Amino acid sequence: MKKNYVLGIVLFFSIQLSFSQFTDDMEWDAGDCPSHWTTFTGPGDCPIVVSGGHTGNQSAYIDGNGVTDNLLDLGSKIFGEWRLQFWMFIPVGKEGYFNIQGEVPVTTGEFVVGNIYFNQDASSPGQGIIDDSALGDVTFNFPHDQWFRITMNFDLTSGMANATWHLWIDDIEVIPIGTSFTNEAGDIPTSLGGLDFFSVSANTEFYFDDFCYYEPFPVSGCFIAGIDEFGNNSFQMFPNPTQNKLFVESVEEISKINVYSQLGQLVIDKEFTNEIDVSSLANGLYFVEVETSFGNGIQKFIKN
Repeated sequence: MKKNYVLGIVLFFSIQLSFSQFTDDMEWDAGDCPSHWTTFTGPGDCPIVVSGGHTGNQSAYIDGNGVTDNLLDLGSKIFGEWRLQFWMFIPVGKEGYFNIQGEVPVTTGEFVVGNIYFNQDASSPGQGIIDDSALGDVTFNFPHDQWFRITMNFDLTSGMANATWHLWIDDIEVIPIGTSFTNEAGDIPTSLGGLDFFSVSANTEFYFDDFCYYEPFPVSGCFIAGIDEFGNNSFQMFPNPTQNKLFVESVEEISKINVYSQLGQLVIDKEFTNEIDVSSLANGLYFVEVETSFGNGIQKFIKN
């Protein structure tokens, strides 16, 4: 009875947490978009969906009309660790654009790290720039005419004054882990508000698809958006950080262990033993997922 009660409490809080998470494969009818889509000026039109996508039959589309402005509402978070992953496609000769807003609903606009341009003014094919990050201007590369992945981590666990972020574009690190989530002047944003996808010029044409937003667990190809019934504290890992071996102990019988990178890539997949050899992994943050008859649990560890 006590065990079921504890599991019930874990499940309850997991359900509450899941309300702040979403996935979106854009496979909905035009004009019938989920509630996490809004506009810069408030509720309005849904993103335009067109045939063809990274997966499925549809993706969303922004053209060069200079008006379309779709805002992905990330819930104006001020604490926790949050992951966002999605896919973009930008044709040759076209540009893409989005920015990170510090508050939703948007009032006057709070551009946390400035503008994020892809092939700005169609004058730099395959190149992009973040124009006002804590590191100043940051340039990056991306491919045209193919889908590429964008992954963002936001660590707000120490409050917005000490918030950091981490960004990959096309699975290449662009913003290093631990970078302050501010502009170059050090202005502290109100919160993690949302992403604003905008038709920034007549050259604009880009597509976006397959969004995953969650706290704080990864899974292969995406991140976990469901309920973790087993609970993160139901197993132990040590030592953490570790260089070579990671030991796992649990009150429940574990059938399988998966280890994921921060990008959600499966790097170790094995039947359960209480000892995992992580010596071949690059230094960094990883996630261990254990599978039991009571569900899955996930914890993070650092390889150093």
